[in-house]
Amino acid sequence: MSKIRASVTQILGGEGLHIVSFTHAQQTLTMMGLELPDIKVGSEVVLNIKPSSVGIAKNYSGDFSFSNRLKATITRIDIGEILCVLKLSISPETQIESLLTASSAKKINLSKNDEVDAFFKASELSIHEVLK
Repeated sequence: MSKIRASVTQILGGEGLHIVSFTHAQQTLTMMGLELPDIKVGSEVVLNIKPSSVGIAKNYSGDFSFSNRLKATITRIDIGEILCVLKLSISPETQIESLLTASSAKKINLSKNDEVDAFFKASELSIHEVLK
């Protein structure tokens, strides 16, 4: 699991569902969930995202349906026969991982130090810990 420290900026609720917005390093994240821990706007939290839930785009421009798009730099790339693991820096203090097929990584010609966009759905983000 990749972990991201963030601040709660908005909480919306209705129909038994919550949409929570966060900021991390001047980037916005959105989470969708049924139940929430005891948080409020201004709470500091640690978020979880599974590496297999993080999609990657290089030189991307256009519209998309995913709620979350983070600007990132590839700091490490390990390409095997089947899978590729990327370490992505989304801020000086935070790295996340992306797990994708080796063929996908080769198709978009990923390399260390590439600037990429990391995409994931709001339903893939969760709160790991409430800090304050």
